[in-house]
Amino acid sequence: VFQNEILVTGLDLPTAIKFLPNGDMLALELGGTIRRIHPANWSVDPAPFLVLTNIGTLAGQQGLMDLVFDPGFASNHYYYVFYTLGSPNRDRVSRFTATADLTGTVPGSEFLIYQDPQNANVEHHGGALNFGNDGKLYVTTGEHFNAGDAQLLTSPRGKILRFNPDGTIPTDNPFYDGA
Repeated sequence: VFQNEILVTGLDLPTAIKFLPNGDMLALELGGTIRRIHPANWSVDPAPFLVLTNIGTLAGQQGLMDLVFDPGFASNHYYYVFYTLGSPNRDRVSRFTATADLTGTVPGSEFLIYQDPQNANVEHHGGALNFGNDGKLYVTTGEHFNAGDAQLLTSPRGKILRFNPDGTIPTDNPFYDGA
């Protein structure tokens, strides 16, 4: 038997949840805000964990999509997010640094890992992030409502992209040398 129970209210279009090492939960909102929630009493911190101010909002399908913690998060406090930038209107992946007490994000810590070279479409952004057992960052990109792009090796859309955590391209990636 399943029962619905509302634990948190007041979030604006949540897209993902992730758990910090201390058990606190981060809730991502499509509009570019990350909220920190304490599961012990389901309270939401009044101060956001992160606020992205230049966020895409076209038709409600652009915005903050996913978050993944760096494998070394306990020591480096790095985390990565996929979001649609407002201007220029591009999908991007950035690394941020959480504060030492894990209550927020170090101001100015955004480090660009990837940005789509073309303007974003209304739909089909992809946006999932994960680290593989190889320590590489995997990023899914949508085909931006153009299915043909997924078949083109010259387009990053509709693909799974693989990066080193510092944003460089692993030399063992297929087609690394362009051939």
